Amino acid sequence: MGSGLSRINDPYPEASSTGAAPETYTGSFAEQLEQLAKSHEAERGTALAMTPEATRPPRPTVVTAHSLGSALATLFVMENDDKGKFDLTTVCTFASPRVGNQAFVDLFNQLPINSWRIVNTRYLVPKLPLHIPVVADYEHVDVAYPFDSEGFAKDNWGAGIQWGPTCTGWTRVHRCCRSALLGFWERNRRKHV
Repeated sequence: MGSGLSRINDPYPEASSTGAAPETYTGSFAEQLEQLAKSHEAERGTALAMTPEATRPPRPTVVTAHSLGSALATLFVMENDDKGKFDLTTVCTFASPRVGNQAFVDLFNQLPINSWRIVNTRYLVPKLPLHIPVVADYEHVDVAYPFDSEGFAKDNWGAGIQWGPTCTGWTRVHRCCRSALLGFWERNRRKHV
């Protein structure tokens, strides 16, 4: 895990379907995403028009991720708040670990976005890193929507890499995830309408 995080700001080469040399994006993660968005908009001929007072075109964006990707998505949302590359409306993370200290969490929770943190109470990753005051003062951002997968998923020790209840088989994956999300939605929709 540590060696992968050191490469987060490495240039991202985009694969080319034409056989030409791939484009390389540089800068922070948000800057690389903006370069990728501009490239795809130009390819499609849909480059967004800017108003005279705008510094960039509008890009309504919803961010979603799972597990370690959820931690990176949370960091991206904070970076985007500073750099303003995308118009983020919602971040929806699944099984996110704790990302920052209380000061980070307070700043994140003040952002004008919808934040949904979907948490399977039987999954290990949302319990990490351990919260040890002063030593490892990691906290979760808002808003947690917990659910319990007991009854429609089985425990998976996944060679020590991925622990948690998971669905098995394509048919069960569809039914399991659909059941979890529908149950989550029914339990929480009245609270947040």
